[in-house]
Amino acid sequence: MPLDAEIESILFWKGEALSIKKLASILNKTEEEIKSGLEVLTTKLEGRGVQLVYKEDEVMLGTRSEMGSIIESLIKEELV
Repeated sequence: MPLDAEIESILFWKGEALSIKKLASILNKTEEEIKSGLEVLTTKLEGRGVQLVYKEDEVMLGTRSEMGSIIESLIKEELV
């Protein structure tokens, strides 16, 4: 399985930010390999509803900001 797909699966399953170091450990890869895999994944996610969100040395899957109005309407519906 391609590295970018493995990274995507782990980030989706985890549902929270993971450090590049942790991803490297989980996948038995170097941090540079993980960074390359993240670059590929970023490209593949262009035009999709989710994106990679970076905070310092951590990364997670997050909803693309352009989807904010849809998410807001769903939140309002849940509160009713």
